Amino acid sequence: MNRISRTLSAVAALGLALVAVVPVSGQTAYTVNDVDANLYRIDLQSGVVAAVGPTGFGDVEALAFDPLSGRLYAIEDDLEVLLTCDPQSGACSVVGSLGSDLYVSGAGLAFSCSGRLFMVDENSGSWYEIN
Repeated sequence: MNRISRTLSAVAALGLALVAVVPVSGQTAYTVNDVDANLYRIDLQSGVVAAVGPTGFGDVEALAFDPLSGRLYAIEDDLEVLLTCDPQSGACSVVGSLGSDLYVSGAGLAFSCSGRLFMVDENSGSWYEIN
């Protein structure tokens, strides 16, 4: 079994699906478990998955690293807010609301190389820029 297969097997075994890769090193990824709401660190070289700590939020749906600042961002689906998460402790804090007219369910986040943040709602297929 190769390194990627071991990593994917470890992630799947924990029921983890959302992954954000650290843009500078490319050696580490992060994910959130929907069951325990913990942030997890994935060593992409060894495939080892380790709990970092609780996010403090119940329904974190998306993760993405800002390539300019190195900050880890997330979407909290139930509260419909943008979060920043500390990759050392797992703790997340609210940056702001996504908007009162927006119903988010199953969101995805992605940064452009220039630092523009985009979100997609998987139910509607709609894309949004978050600023």
